[in-house]
Amino acid sequence: MRALLKRVFRDQRGLSLNETLIAVALVDIAIAGLMSTMSFAGANIDSGRRATTALVLAEQRAEQVKAFSVSRQPAQGFPNLTSTTFSDETYGGISGYAEYRRTVTVTDSPGGVANTKLIEVKVFYTPVANNGPAAETSTYISTLLTR
Repeated sequence: MRALLKRVFRDQRGLSLNETLIAVALVDIAIAGLMSTMSFAGANIDSGRRATTALVLAEQRAEQVKAFSVSRQPAQGFPNLTSTTFSDETYGGISGYAEYRRTVTVTDSPGGVANTKLIEVKVFYTPVANNGPAAETSTYISTLLTR
């Protein structure tokens, strides 16, 4: 009996079927965990991309408003800058960005400060959730212009 045990423990030519099945099961569990993490990460990457795009679009519109306010062209310039100068852009209204819309609000003399205008730019978009479209989300920037 002792010789048989020595021979069994000394003989390490391979793995048994049970050991192989257990190893395969553990690898399957690990891969399933990684796959679920990857889908979650992919959704977060897309969410970040959409938020960054919205911020870039808001900054772009704010720069257009600033350029209008300092322009010396007829019908432009600081005195002609109002909320109606920049109409709201609807979904599909921004070239190349059909999933976004923008609004511009101009407030004259905010807080009673003369010769200033408060510019507020909002960009709206609908993020994609795991179960379809989610509620509309927005990015907001504001700047104060003086004469």
